[in-house]
Amino acid sequence: MRILVVENDPKHQQSARETLADHDLTIATSIGEAWKMELGAFDAVLTDLYLPTANIPFQCCLPSEKGPDGEWYTPGWVTKYHPWEGSPCSTEEKVSSEIPAGLVFALTAANIGVRTLILTDTDHHRDVLVGLLDLLVRSDGKKIAVPDCRECKRVLPEKGWAKDWRLAMFLSRLFPEIPRPKDAPDWA
Repeated sequence: MRILVVENDPKHQQSARETLADHDLTIATSIGEAWKMELGAFDAVLTDLYLPTANIPFQCCLPSEKGPDGEWYTPGWVTKYHPWEGSPCSTEEKVSSEIPAGLVFALTAANIGVRTLILTDTDHHRDVLVGLLDLLVRSDGKKIAVPDCRECKRVLPEKGWAKDWRLAMFLSRLFPEIPRPKDAPDWA
């Protein structure tokens, strides 16, 4: 199977290489890199939710308004809820270097018929968007799924954990050709 993984974290990239070694795997390390790929050439797209703003080809598409100085700016409501590096938001506001670009990318892939998976390690108790995406966990979607990342992880020999991309594909029910992994939960 030809699989595109969009992931900026090196430990999750390495986990993709290990858990999907028997597939034709391409890893894009940014949404900008992924956007240049021919999505229709892949059988599956697996993406992180939050990705760095660097190299995003559609930054100019943010809503804009003309300021008192005649220059165009991203309005305050956008920078307040979706802070953008280089945006004219106040210096007290924390500017995020990651945005939920993986969601738009996933929807784009699913809309052209590519089976798509969003796998995030963001805490659903601290992030409203991830909490809402939990509503899709174990849904019977035909082209897009969001498995519960707490159930799709591998404990690393060093500290921490990494995404188990193969287990996520199995749990999503979008990929019947993925055999049941030995570490799949009993309920699956």
